[in-house]
Amino acid sequence: MLYKYIPFERHDILQSGLLRFTQPGDFNDPFELHPSFDLMSKADIAALPEAPRRGGETGPAMRLLTPQACQAVLRAVLPGLQQQMAAHAGSEGAYSLDNNRMAQATFDLKFGILCLTEVPDSLLMWANYAQNHAGLVLQLDESHKFFAPMSYEDQEFRLTQVEYSPERPVLSHSTLNSPIVYYRKSPDWAYEREWRLIKLLSKASKVIDHPA
Repeated sequence: MLYKYIPFERHDILQSGLLRFTQPGDFNDPFELHPSFDLMSKADIAALPEAPRRGGETGPAMRLLTPQACQAVLRAVLPGLQQQMAAHAGSEGAYSLDNNRMAQATFDLKFGILCLTEVPDSLLMWANYAQNHAGLVLQLDESHKFFAPMSYEDQEFRLTQVEYSPERPVLSHSTLNSPIVYYRKSPDWAYEREWRLIKLLSKASKVIDHPA
């Protein structure tokens, strides 16, 4: 069994059966789900075709940036790029584009995350997530079909135990949808013994606007 800490005001879950899948940008840890994002990784570059060598040329092989590779990079960053451009619409002057922010915006547009725990009796979690010990803890059966894996762009997202590591994930255009970024947290949070389920926001049963 897994557990979900909630404030008492969310007791409506017991009647509605609706659980919130939180967008990554709303998480309370400012350093979580902020991977380092490179447009192309070393593996991506190594997969490019070698450029023809000129006579007598030595040294490491040069690589050709193909139209297909350029298109893949643009597809990966386009949702976040469009969001940043909309945010700066009407402003004058130049502004910088942050690859990491574009990647984060892409995550927020696509996925929601349900955070659960193995521990129903953590004093810290009762204080932090259950209205300072005045809320509730729900018990959930992870064998229910609700927790069935989800496939998305050749990746499988299943109920997964969080890995606690100081190493920050590094993504590129070819691994932007890699589940690793969603299942890694700082060791400072290890006491939560967390599990996560990821769903596409486009498949939500109900959408409630977040208050401004």
